[in-house]
Amino acid sequence: MSAHLSTLESLFDLALFAKRRGGKAPDIKIYNARFKRIVSPKAVQTTVKITGSSKTAAKSRAHMAYVVRGAYRGEDENGNIIETQKEARELGGEWELHHGKDHWNKTINITLSMPHGTDKKSVLEAARAWAKVELANHRYLMVLHQEKPSAEREFPNPHVHFVVKAQGKDFKFLSRSPDDLHRWRERFAYEMRMRGVEEAEATPRKSRGLFGKADKSAVHRYAKQEPNKSWVLHSRKDHKPSAQEIEEQREIRNAYAGLAQVYRQAGHTEVADQAIRFLASMPELPKEKGVDKGRTR
Repeated sequence: MSAHLSTLESLFDLALFAKRRGGKAPDIKIYNARFKRIVSPKAVQTTVKITGSSKTAAKSRAHMAYVVRGAYRGEDENGNIIETQKEARELGGEWELHHGKDHWNKTINITLSMPHGTDKKSVLEAARAWAKVELANHRYLMVLHQEKPSAEREFPNPHVHFVVKAQGKDFKFLSRSPDDLHRWRERFAYEMRMRGVEEAEATPRKSRGLFGKADKSAVHRYAKQEPNKSWVLHSRKDHKPSAQEIEEQREIRNAYAGLAQVYRQAGHTEVADQAIRFLASMPELPKEKGVDKGRTR
C-alpha cells in the first residue's frame, strides 16, 4: 500500500480481509468513527502548510514583526504574550539566529488553518496544543489571524501563524518531510475534534480522489474574482496524471466500494450509503488519451 494511504491502511485492510473471508463482515466498531468522518458530507479538512522560511536573522525578525502587526497579539512556546512588533523582533534576537552557516534556514513559517465559520478560540487552543507536541523541541512565535471580510476575502478563515526556530534545543533541525506534514495535519485534526469540531479530518488528497497538488491560496482566491487574468491562468496547476496515478486511484476507489459493502453487510446502511455518495462525488478518472505515461514525480 502506498505511503500516502498510511492513515487509511487499516480501513483498506478491512476491505481486503472481508474479501478473503468470502465477503463476511468482521467487527467494524473500531473503524466506525474514522470512516464516518472521511465519507461524511460534513467533513472539515484541516490545513497545515509550510509557507516559507528565512535564511538570515534580519529576515526572520522582520517576518516575526509582520505577523504581530496591528491589533494581532502573539505568544511564545512558554505562553509569554508578545504585544508589539518591537517585542517580536526582540524575541527573534533572543534566538541567536546569527549563529550557524549562511545557507541554513534560520526560521520556518508554518500556518494551521480551518474553514470560515470555525470558532477562532478553538483554532487557537488546538494550535497551541498541537505545538506542545509537534514543536516541543523548538522555540516559536504563534499568532492567531482572522481578517475581516473584504472584496479579496469574502469568507476569511481563522488561521494560526507559526514562526519556528529551525534548529531545536538539541541542535537538530526541524524535520518537515511529507510524512511529517501529514502527521501534523492528523494531530491538528485530533486537537480540533477534542475542542468540539467533531468533523475535523486530515484525509490525503489522493484518498479523496484528487490528483496533484492544490492551487496556492492566492491563486484560488483570485481565480474567483479574475479567472481570466494571465498570472492566475499561468499559476493554476494543470496536472496530467500518469498511468500509475490512475491505477492508484482505481485501487483507492475499489477499496471504498469494498468498505461500503462491508458496512452494508454489518447493518450500517447509512454509512454505506454515505460512502457510495462520497465515491460518486470524486472527479471522474481521465481517459487514457490524456494520460502522461511517464513516471510519477
